[in-house]
Amino acid sequence: MTLRRRGPAVVVVAVVALALAVTAGYALRRGGAPKPVASSTAQVVRGTVTVTASAAGTVSMVQTRGLSFATTGVVTELDVKVGDQVTAGQVLARIDATDAQSAVDAAQQQLDIAQTNLTRAQAPTPTPTCPAVAAAALLLPPDPGGSASRSPSPSSSASAAGSPSATPRPGPSRSAPTGHTSSCSSGGGTGSRGGDPLASAQRQVNNAELALLQARQRLAGTVLTAPLAGRVISVGGALGGQERPGGTGFIVLGNVSDTEVQAEFSEADVAHLAVGQPATITLANRTDPYPGKVAQISPAGTTSGRLVRYGVLIAFDTVPTDLLFGQGASVAVTTARADAVLSVPSSAVHGIHDGTGTVTVRAGGRDSQRTVTIGLRGDRFTEIRSGLAEGEQVVL
Repeated sequence: MTLRRRGPAVVVVAVVALALAVTAGYALRRGGAPKPVASSTAQVVRGTVTVTASAAGTVSMVQTRGLSFATTGVVTELDVKVGDQVTAGQVLARIDATDAQSAVDAAQQQLDIAQTNLTRAQAPTPTPTCPAVAAAALLLPPDPGGSASRSPSPSSSASAAGSPSATPRPGPSRSAPTGHTSSCSSGGGTGSRGGDPLASAQRQVNNAELALLQARQRLAGTVLTAPLAGRVISVGGALGGQERPGGTGFIVLGNVSDTEVQAEFSEADVAHLAVGQPATITLANRTDPYPGKVAQISPAGTTSGRLVRYGVLIAFDTVPTDLLFGQGASVAVTTARADAVLSVPSSAVHGIHDGTGTVTVRAGGRDSQRTVTIGLRGDRFTEIRSGLAEGEQVVL
């Protein structure tokens, strides 16, 4: 059997391995241990810590007014279009008022007739004399004493002594026969078979006045005027079209001063909302936010799947000009706030329990753990009540 000599190859491999080991050791000795990745820090500052609840919504007018004509007619004038700003009392549209004016004229005529009848009914009428009583009075003899009846005179004495006393006879009675008075009517000639003419005439006047008032209202309703300053939201017809009363309104106006954002908040967030809380409103087409306040919170929620949301109205402090109604907006309501307090970024506080937490303080290039007492935990910052001083650096 023949043995092969492998000595030179083994020597080469050993030399290479030794060289690699020496190189690695030298590199380790020069570079030392791997350097840790540098972490960022933040300074302890004094400022405001806030907690907000955010939601999306749309710009809308809370108060709208639908305006309709009071009668049917053809539109003869249309002075506004959607988006126009109008003032209170401004004429917006008209319909043909010919029929309405004719109705007013006819109602006025009826009132004039009724008032004439009432005047006649109010005029005094002479009371007729009862024929039976007049005839009985002619049969009575003249009365020298001037009285209707004479009673017996008491006994009188003669002026001279010894003269006999005289007792006069009772005079005849002049009372009118009672049997004739029962046949006369006591109504003064008006009677009661046809009712009271005066009351009937007054009712006619009242009805005519009411009819005239209603006709005048229909005539006034042929013209649409703006009851308040606002913006035209919709126009439901066109010039020359036939319009009828009722419906949602031929023209719908919105009160610009009551423009608000209708937003929906989650069940968790709405529990922290209250009317009057400050808010910021950011419109989809503008960058700067507008201040506002919570104006109304709906007591009934709407369910979508497992989520329950509540409608909330956010009012502008000052309504911006040239708003686009229906456009999107985002709102943020401040539900809690702490002013002029020490604070650090919330990411710097760890291990929070029972109002305390742990932060890493960096000083002189060295890091150390420190326990702090915390207050309000805001959206970005956390209030520090004790354990840190203003200006110290904490590791994030």
